[in-house]
Amino acid sequence: MPLNDLIDAFNRSLLSTPGESVQFKSAHTVERTSLAMRLRYADPIENAQYQTDLPPQLVLSEGQMAANGFSILCAASTAYRWSRWRALLLDDPLQHNDIIHAAAFVDVMRNLVEIEGYQLLMSSHKRDEGEFIARKFDAAGLPCTVVELTAVSKDGVRSAPPRHNAAARRLLNGPETRFGTPAA
Repeated sequence: MPLNDLIDAFNRSLLSTPGESVQFKSAHTVERTSLAMRLRYADPIENAQYQTDLPPQLVLSEGQMAANGFSILCAASTAYRWSRWRALLLDDPLQHNDIIHAAAFVDVMRNLVEIEGYQLLMSSHKRDEGEFIARKFDAAGLPCTVVELTAVSKDGVRSAPPRHNAAARRLLNGPETRFGTPAA
């Protein structure tokens, strides 16, 4: 139950159609536990929500499935704290998103970093996405480092020198701090 509620909360932040989401249903028996996905959708005319037995991948677009997948990842990470290291490793999470959904994604990431103490490690094939995220984090006073991989070489991958924003430079140059405030 906490997972489905958190998936809905993340979907409300990330999706323009948050009523269409993936819901999990589990069944427990002595021999095994099963976990299945189903589609839940909202009908704005009737102001009601419906559970279906439809597989979400038959109804939702690729972008909606990607956003739901990200909501599921964030919901599982925040509901079940299985590690003391609060981190998300994301491989090109914005590849199916337009600018509106990318901005919502960055707002959710900033909140996870600022409020929940997460560390975000993200790869992207688009330089402008990395720059957009770096600017948003810089505006919020949150540390951000951009590492640009430039070429393949016989010794591995070449990269430009890391670019740290002001908050990241304070962390790297000063005593143990957290977002500009000395750590207790």
